[in-house]
Amino acid sequence: MALISVVAKTSPQDLQTTDLINTMRNDYIPQATATSHTQIFVGGQTALGNDFSAILDSKIPLFLGVIVILGCLLLMVAFRSVLIPLTAAVMNLLAVGASFGLVVAVFQWGWGVRLLDRGRGPLNPSCPSS
Repeated sequence: MALISVVAKTSPQDLQTTDLINTMRNDYIPQATATSHTQIFVGGQTALGNDFSAILDSKIPLFLGVIVILGCLLLMVAFRSVLIPLTAAVMNLLAVGASFGLVVAVFQWGWGVRLLDRGRGPLNPSCPSS
């Protein structure tokens, strides 16, 4: 077992740091392990954050789909109609899109940060309230 520390010259939130992690995982590690059965893992807070964000990104469509379908079924049973549940599903999707857009506009683009007295920058996906 060995531990090799690689420290990026850029900040953890920088796109170049993510590119470094992806290059290590996709280029350097497969070349180093091509002739052996050695397992090499890339770890650290930045890699963990990138992996967690990727998992969340892949699950959002499933999450939204389940919420919309269950909401439609419940409204169909309650109102015995098709138009009301479909209208509610569209309105739910619009509300989710607007809320995600507002979070990005305020915290990543910096719109209105003076009103909230908060800094701008990337959001931590594991703790949205930070």
